[in-house]
Amino acid sequence: MQKIIFIIFFLVTNLVFAFEFPKNLSFQNQKKVIGSLSVQSQKKQLSDPTPLGGYKGWEALMSVEALSLSELNSIDPSIENSDFLFLPRLQLAKGIYYDIDLSLYFSPLLVNKDIKDFGGQFRWLVLENFRNHYNLSLSFQVNSTNYKDILFSTNLGFDLIVSRLWNENSLAFGYGFIRNTSRIVGTNSGVNITSSGQEVAMTENNMHLFVSGTHWWTQSLYGTLNLNFYESAVVSSLALGVRY
Repeated sequence: MQKIIFIIFFLVTNLVFAFEFPKNLSFQNQKKVIGSLSVQSQKKQLSDPTPLGGYKGWEALMSVEALSLSELNSIDPSIENSDFLFLPRLQLAKGIYYDIDLSLYFSPLLVNKDIKDFGGQFRWLVLENFRNHYNLSLSFQVNSTNYKDILFSTNLGFDLIVSRLWNENSLAFGYGFIRNTSRIVGTNSGVNITSSGQEVAMTENNMHLFVSGTHWWTQSLYGTLNLNFYESAVVSSLALGVRY
């Protein structure tokens, strides 16, 4: 367990959390930024696929998500960004009824000052243990993300999740809908962000697919690897969770 915690701590403290935002964005490039970076900040399914339900304890989750900057970097090749922007999140969850749990999460400012992020999720176990060891769940989530006080994004979404359970492992597949509302400021520190210097707001609907694998090391400690597939990017995530 100590080795696992050390690896997660090493990753969080050695990843790139800063990036440079392109300037003088045309209308097409504004859509490109919103269609990639904004949507990628959507809440990922990183918790164990079985909701907490009426469980008396809590769940704490620490995660790191690798957001792709390929679309952003293609706008201005002179910007020396890395290929990925890493988004750390801390999550707390609590079961409120037999088959329902609620979670709240945020991105800690001490680790990442370029991104401010917070949100919540409502998850409902619709069918439990159907066809031997399968679960069917619905998840409803909302989150708000602020990129460098330049791009402000809100995601509303829901996911349909089918999971296969074993003794110490689980595998989940999901399909979801995202409604994204974003705003790009016209200027920042006297520099035009949009080509017109005027603030721009857009709303877009997106779909995504994901696959997630979870392994329990002990009765209370587990880890999750998740891949989310969007139209313009693939986001990979790692998480370490504790139920107590």
